[in-house]
Amino acid sequence: SAVKNSGGAIIAVEEREIWESLQKVSKLGFYIEPTSAAATAGLSQLINKGIIKPKDSTVVILTGFGLKATDKIVELKNGKRL
Repeated sequence: SAVKNSGGAIIAVEEREIWESLQKVSKLGFYIEPTSAAATAGLSQLINKGIIKPKDSTVVILTGFGLKATDKIVELKNGKRL
C-alpha cells in the first residue's frame, strides 16, 4: 500500500481533538470544516507523540471551507456526535 511504501502511518483522532484543532486553526484565521480539522488534529497528535519533529517540514491540506459545514461545526461545539 502507499502508506507502507512511503513509511507513513494511519492514525485516528477523537471528536474532542477535532473540536480543539478547529478552535486552534480558527485563531490563525482559517474557517475550516471538521474534516480538515481532523487532519490538523492528526498533525498535533503526531507532533505530541514525537513522530513528527519540530524541525520537520510537514504539509496539511485544508480542503474544506467552514461555511459548507456550519451545521456540523455547531453540532460539534454542542457535544453532539458527528
